[in-house]
Amino acid sequence: MLCFVTVGTTKFDKLIETVLSEECLQKLSSIGVDQMRIQYGAGRLPPEREQSENEGAVFTTNNIQIECYRFKPSLREDMKAADLIIGHAGAGTCLEVIQMGKPFIVIINELLMDNHQCELAEQLGIMECLLYTVCRDLAETLTHPSLFRLKKYPSGNPKAITDFIKSRLGFL
Repeated sequence: MLCFVTVGTTKFDKLIETVLSEECLQKLSSIGVDQMRIQYGAGRLPPEREQSENEGAVFTTNNIQIECYRFKPSLREDMKAADLIIGHAGAGTCLEVIQMGKPFIVIINELLMDNHQCELAEQLGIMECLLYTVCRDLAETLTHPSLFRLKKYPSGNPKAITDFIKSRLGFL
């Protein structure tokens, strides 16, 4: 099973450190993950994992083959190939993943001020399209009973989610 982890274009090193922690790797392995692709954006890998600053890294740990990279022109192929996605709470990433109907855990970046991403994640969580948590609780969330039973966002009314985002950003 392939797990894809993304931070988008930003820096979210705490998420990368957390997903590579022994506790999370054990949980991922216990739910069947044997491959992981990590897109770490403008951030850094932990020093013990970094092989080349610009080219990322490839390694195996806890019986999981892990490939890490900074950026690609599009993450869509990695998202489509994934059986589980863990990512930041950016609106673009959230909308793309929930429209695919993939199991999705959103990690809230607690360092962000005026965290509108948290509001979006909460609303999509209420709709049962994703699970959301913070880094310290990721390992526990990986075994949440509804993780692999999340709902695909209904594609019939894209205006509703657009209006919600605009209202949260103060455009409506």
